[in-house]
Amino acid sequence: MGVNIERTIDAESADALSLMYRRAFEPLRTLTATKQTLDDSEFRSMLDMDQVMKFVGRTGDGTPVALAMMTSELKLIPWINPEFFIDRYPEHHATGRLFYIPTLLVHPDHQRGHWFVGLVKEMSLVAGAVHGVAIMDCCRYNDEELGFLDMIHSVADRHTHHSFEEVDSQRFFALCPDGLRRRPVDRS
Repeated sequence: MGVNIERTIDAESADALSLMYRRAFEPLRTLTATKQTLDDSEFRSMLDMDQVMKFVGRTGDGTPVALAMMTSELKLIPWINPEFFIDRYPEHHATGRLFYIPTLLVHPDHQRGHWFVGLVKEMSLVAGAVHGVAIMDCCRYNDEELGFLDMIHSVADRHTHHSFEEVDSQRFFALCPDGLRRRPVDRS
């Protein structure tokens, strides 16, 4: 029982992790402006990639109940702009110490336990051992309502000397006209 890095995932575990992934992220479908998940084929493909470290939490009987993935191959992450991070951390990138965390999740039935802490601890130890940079994205709901960023910072702080900073953000705005003006307003 614990969290280990697994390079390969057997078919039965991959099926269980895929189902867990969908269940864990389902609530975000209507709570965030951007898609928060990989589709099934992208997720399974990432599970199969050697370039992606899989941090898997398993119960005593071997059932997977927690998963985080981390990679230094930024081009594998479809929703990020690798050039942004490479420009910001060129030395880390050149030496394979610039990591991205595309997913971090715990089975909905096990979310009040130690699994989240175990995942973050293990990823912190990997990045910390090489003085690396681990980047993740986090939607406002997971930050403000669930406190993910505070928890991640707190766990990492127990195991590494580090800074924790926001490197970019994207906000969405809605223009909601109530109607048309009889005459345009001259704003010159």
